[in-house]
Amino acid sequence: MAKKKDLLEQSSTELKATVDHALSAVAGIKEGLGEMVSLTKEDRKTQSRFRSGEAEALEGVLDVAAANPAPFSVLAPSDGGHDLGVFEIDLLRADRVRAKGRLPRECAAPS
Repeated sequence: MAKKKDLLEQSSTELKATVDHALSAVAGIKEGLGEMVSLTKEDRKTQSRFRSGEAEALEGVLDVAAANPAPFSVLAPSDGGHDLGVFEIDLLRADRVRAKGRLPRECAAPS
């Protein structure tokens, strides 16, 4: 495959094709990510963040909570789930811990 020309060296037709290809790729990425959420500057400041290894550690805590749910039932109203009477472990595991723990690794700049 021939090396792609630098943008400044492309003809207008080539440049249009390059831009169309890039926009198509971005649309595919957006579709793959699902619904995106817009956050204000204040929202971004207050969002939880995992440090290195925390997501994996929380997976272990959720395993314990799944095996012994009674002590964790007091957390039900604050788990962000749909049922205020049930600590929703699967919701936390899938939607929160795995997504937040994995996303920074997968979005890191290639070395």
